[in-house]
Amino acid sequence: MSPPKPGKIAAQFMAHKREMRLSPAWKALRGNDKLLLERLEEEHMAHAGTTDVLPVTFSDFEEWGVRRAAIAECIARVEALGFVECIERGRASKAEHRFPTKYRLTYAHGPKVRVTDEWAKVVDQEDAQRRIDAAIAGLQARSSALSIKLKRSAELRAEQRALQGRKAA
Repeated sequence: MSPPKPGKIAAQFMAHKREMRLSPAWKALRGNDKLLLERLEEEHMAHAGTTDVLPVTFSDFEEWGVRRAAIAECIARVEALGFVECIERGRASKAEHRFPTKYRLTYAHGPKVRVTDEWAKVVDQEDAQRRIDAAIAGLQARSSALSIKLKRSAELRAEQRALQGRKAA
C-alpha cells in the first residue's frame, strides 16, 4: 500500500466543527452523553461514513463504558440537544436475535449522509436545559406508562393462574 498523499488522512476519522464544540448544546453534554456519541461515531466510522443508519444496542453502549442505567437518559439528552436522531426504536431481544435501535448523527459527514446540524438550533444554556428537561420528562412518562402496563399484565397473569388453580381443584 502506498503512503498517503500529503494533507490526506489514511484512516477513518470524525470531524467536529469548532462551532459545534463551542455551542450551548455541546456544553450541556455530560460525560456519559459524550461516551454515547463516541460509540455512535465509532459505528459511523465502521460503516466508512456511507450510511446514516447506525444500528447500536444498549449492550454496545455498555461495552463502550456508558452505565446501563444511564443509557436511556443519555439518548434522550443527545436527541433533545440535536446531536442524534432516532430513526427506528429497537426492542427487547432474545438469544441471538437482536433488534437494535437505529440512529443518525446529525453532524456526521460522509458520501451518502445528510448533515442537518440540528444542535445549532439550541440558542443558549437555558434553551438547552429546557430541551433536556422536556426530554427527561417524556422519558419518565413513557417509563411510568410502561410500568403501569407491566403491572397490569402481571396482575392479569396472576388472576388467570388463580382461576386455573380453582378449576383444577
